[in-house]
Formats: sequence, C-alpha cells, structure tokens
Amino acid sequence: MDHVLRHTTSPEVTESALELLRSLADGGDGRDSENKDSEVVLRLVRAGLCSTLESLLVGRWSGGAAFAQHRSDACDILVLVLANDGAMRHLFAEGEGKWIEVRRRSKRTCSQIQYYLQICGKIL
Repeated sequence: MDHVLRHTTSPEVTESALELLRSLADGGDGRDSENKDSEVVLRLVRAGLCSTLESLLVGRWSGGAAFAQHRSDACDILVLVLANDGAMRHLFAEGEGKWIEVRRRSKRTCSQIQYYLQICGKIL
C-alpha cells in the first residue's frame, strides 16, 4: 500500500487506497473480532503507514484544493490508527515515539493533524 500511495498519479487509485486503509483502520465491516482488528492496525503501523501518510500530507498533498479530500482522509486514518492501543504503544516505543515528537516540533506539520491529535488525546 505504501508503494501505491507514494507512486500513483491517479486520484482514483489514491482514493481507493485511502478508502481501503480507512476501512482496515476502522475495523472493516464490523464482523471481525477486536483483537483481529487491532492486529491489522498494528501491522499497518509497523509497515510505516503513519510515516507514509505524514510525508504525503506535508509533501505532495500539502497544497491545492485537488488534494483536500486526500488530506482529510489521511488525517482521519491517522486518528483511527492512533486511537488503537497497540499502535499507539508501538509508535511510542523506544525509538518509534520520535514519530510523534518530530511532528509536533516540525514547522511544516499539517495543522489538521495537530487538531485531530489533540481531539484524539482528549478522547483517550
């Protein structure tokens, strides 16, 4: 999925990939057990999903109305991932917690990500 998001030039392919990721991060169709859903989200995080989305948000998708929906979807996916206990533990594990700290200090961090992270922090 990382390769598709980073290299596709088709808005339709990107939209489909983001819809799939959102479905996976949100627990799919609701028929799976919570443990299975948590494992899927953790695998996405271990595969670098958060870093990929962040780099696209501050890079290729950072400007223009054409990418507004991609930015919104990516931020929603990040919030869903960060609301998962296992994923959060992994991101804050030794060496991995830097992902959040670097983004907080970054001047180019998407304000929408910060807004959603604040909401996520208040919910948790």
